[in-house]
Amino acid sequence: MQPLSNPLTHPDGFDWTEDFDGEQQLVDKDGATYKLLYNFKMVCEGGGSQTRTLREVHSFVEAQLQALLLGNHANVHFINVLDGAQSHARKVLFNHLLALPEYATVKEKVFIDDMCAFSVWFQSRF
Repeated sequence: MQPLSNPLTHPDGFDWTEDFDGEQQLVDKDGATYKLLYNFKMVCEGGGSQTRTLREVHSFVEAQLQALLLGNHANVHFINVLDGAQSHARKVLFNHLLALPEYATVKEKVFIDDMCAFSVWFQSRF
């Protein structure tokens, strides 16, 4: 992972996924320090553009999982808050990604769900 402003102005622009909407440093209930990287998407209606948006988010989540497999992000959690009816309808596709055997050791560091579920998840850990 590395920052790159305006990736589509570079020849390899399509090789890059999107960026994060926010970053948070915090200490959990046991005193461990973590970095949370946030991605927020609201996809309400169906259609080609919305499907493409969710496909891009899927690629972004897969890049997060791949980064975790490299082992350079021990105290990082990726938070993907996907709200809206279409996000909810396509959640099974994200669950499938998290269930792949190659991500078994890192999937707990990637959150994918709506804001209500995130609130419960966050309060249970921090």
